[in-house]
Amino acid sequence: MFGLGKPETKVKKLLKKHRKTQEWLCAAAPISKDTGTKVCADPDYIPVPKVAKKILVALRKLEPDVKHEELWPM
Repeated sequence: MFGLGKPETKVKKLLKKHRKTQEWLCAAAPISKDTGTKVCADPDYIPVPKVAKKILVALRKLEPDVKHEELWPM
């Protein structure tokens, strides 16, 4: 059946849109693979501000206008 996969977060959707992998994010941010997995797979996960800043810097290489509130609503 289709559509029964893992839930995707907005970060994962953004990566897929630009044909980048989770490994790319982990290397570009730089963050651990465990954190990369949480950011891409767990819609309820909100990283600590230091890690969120690293992720945003990496994602802004793909989309310069991406905002923290778009990815992790407070």
